[in-house]
Amino acid sequence: MKLFPSKRMYVPALTIVGIAALLLLTISISTYKNLHNEKIKQMDYLSRQGTMLIKVLEAGERAGRLMPMWGEDEFENLIIEIGKLEDVEYIYLVDGNGNIGHVSEPAVQDDVSMWNPAFKNKDEIKNRITKPIGNGGLKIFEISKKFTPDYSTSPMMQQGKMKTHIHKDTSIVVGLSMKQFEIARKSDVQHALIMAAIVVALGTGTLFFIFVIQNYYLVDKTLNQTRDYTQQLVSNLANGLISIDIKGKIISYNQIALKLLDITEPEIADDKDLRNIISFEKTGIDETLKNNQKNFDREVMYINKSGDSVPLSWSSTPIESDNKYYKGAVILIRDLSEIKELQERVHRTEKLAMVGSLAASVAHEIRNPLSSIKGFAQFLGKSFEEGTQQSKYSKMMVKEVDRINGVVNDLLTFARPMSVVPSLTDVESLLNHVVSLVTVDAKEKNVAVEYSCSTELKSVTLDENQITQMLLNLLINALNAVDEQGDIKLHAGLINSGKNLIIEVEDNGSGVPNKLKKKIFDPFLTTREKGTGLGLAIVKKIVDNHGGTISVASPPLNRDKGSIFTINLPIAT
Repeated sequence: MKLFPSKRMYVPALTIVGIAALLLLTISISTYKNLHNEKIKQMDYLSRQGTMLIKVLEAGERAGRLMPMWGEDEFENLIIEIGKLEDVEYIYLVDGNGNIGHVSEPAVQDDVSMWNPAFKNKDEIKNRITKPIGNGGLKIFEISKKFTPDYSTSPMMQQGKMKTHIHKDTSIVVGLSMKQFEIARKSDVQHALIMAAIVVALGTGTLFFIFVIQNYYLVDKTLNQTRDYTQQLVSNLANGLISIDIKGKIISYNQIALKLLDITEPEIADDKDLRNIISFEKTGIDETLKNNQKNFDREVMYINKSGDSVPLSWSSTPIESDNKYYKGAVILIRDLSEIKELQERVHRTEKLAMVGSLAASVAHEIRNPLSSIKGFAQFLGKSFEEGTQQSKYSKMMVKEVDRINGVVNDLLTFARPMSVVPSLTDVESLLNHVVSLVTVDAKEKNVAVEYSCSTELKSVTLDENQITQMLLNLLINALNAVDEQGDIKLHAGLINSGKNLIIEVEDNGSGVPNKLKKKIFDPFLTTREKGTGLGLAIVKKIVDNHGGTISVASPPLNRDKGSIFTINLPIAT
């Protein structure tokens, strides 16, 4: 049984305490690692950014020397412009004597502590973090390198015309802002402190919760046992059970209810309104919801997804609280298919018994006069010349007497008790024999009759005579249904690990009308002018005597016409 919503009521308190401590430790370690990693990434980023700016200045100086008007002022302007870039605090050059040469802005000389590190070679890069006096206490990342524009590849240098105002021992210092890094660092620390505070609060609350839960545990245990027992009881009911609220929303259900209504759990989850599944007026649920009235065994034909009608019995009982405040309803659903089928079988048995009694009492009374009438008709026919009108009438009388005699024989066959006499039978030979009995009629109508059989059906135990009669009736029925140049196919095989024999008789005729499908095996039901309506009834009786089933699909799957009769017979081993 499913409930909406299904939630655990609590987590064991001691587990929460352990989780809180573990979270606190995890947050502390994670925060420390994140801050350390962010610092490394920031240093790396600033180092690469500063190195790039130094290379840009070296490239600018090297390119500027190729211009005739390039000088110290132009180089000073280049430093000033690059110093205006975002995150660049200052740029200055220091010569070998510790004198600042070019600066991005004059205030740098007063506020910044000059840095002139020693380098082992021209490619070595050094960096440090400092706090200038006039920067509000914010840290600045400084990166320094020997300033070496490298004029050796310049055409003017090769001609001896190159002059430079940059001292050969000059180094360049670039100061980059760490403001964003500091902001992010403070935000991470604040977030870590907030999370730690939350965890501590959770742990403190859990300690209090431990005392409450001790008293609650025994009650909850009893409640869970009662709930599990109730769920098992409801889940194992033979009938469907659904509970709804005052608005018709589904609160709970069991699997039998879903099966009877041909719906799935995802469909229930998407739309919990029972009104969209069944009519509340027809089932009497409206009366229960509105008038607080009980309804029992309200029979309603339910149309499932496949379009089949299923007889269901609906009983609804109101749900009330202690103060009689109405809350909803409990609905019990019962499948009446087996009861209806049993009623139909009883009705059919009674009908067949009446037919049997009628056939047994009438058949003998009819057959004796028929023999006399046929004898006199044949005698009279011989006394008239061949081809005369009297001779034609005599032959017609004999033919009609034979037809009446055929009806009487069918009646006796249908009414006579049939006992199965099983014997080893070659099913393939049986099919061949049955097809040969209708070959003449099939050729007259230009109808092709084919049969196929599985190789393992050489020796099957069944009543050969009754199965022959059954198949003959089906083939005759198929011949009457198909038009000229039609097709009839007969097939036999084993299923269910060889425990059941399947026989199929398929034709491409006009098929069975929808209104007759449920009555097709009733006696005296026929659509032919000269039919007795007992052929398929005898087939059904033979199948029932063998403990099997027969069904008809008209038209068959993926076909627009025709019929296929399928017989499933259990076979003795």
